[in-house]
Amino acid sequence: MAETGNDALLGALLALAIGADVLSRGTPAWLGDRFAPRTVLLCCFVGSALASGLLTWLALSGVYPLWAVVLGIALLGVSLGVREPLLMSVIRSMVRTSSVASAVRIRSTVMSFSWFAGPIAAGASSR
Repeated sequence: MAETGNDALLGALLALAIGADVLSRGTPAWLGDRFAPRTVLLCCFVGSALASGLLTWLALSGVYPLWAVVLGIALLGVSLGVREPLLMSVIRSMVRTSSVASAVRIRSTVMSFSWFAGPIAAGASSR
């Protein structure tokens, strides 16, 4: 927002990210049936890494073309929306039946911590 001073643009970009995530949540069942779940997950992680790299490069270079920011944010949203439900569904195939609850609990704890600590670390590193 410091770059544009436009609250509405920031809101629209956040809505884009959340919308892409929410709207893509229904695709894991279709993608998981059509392609190997491991391949879909790998594509999601690679896509997220590329989008994060693009957005990081833009931020470090001080250049913010709107199309690139929109593309990066949309890619991150879609990747998250496809990846998260699919990851939850494949946990069962990764651990014994008796360990599924513990695996989901550990994964949820790690994800919650990263959602909490990530922005704090990013804010501290930008000073």
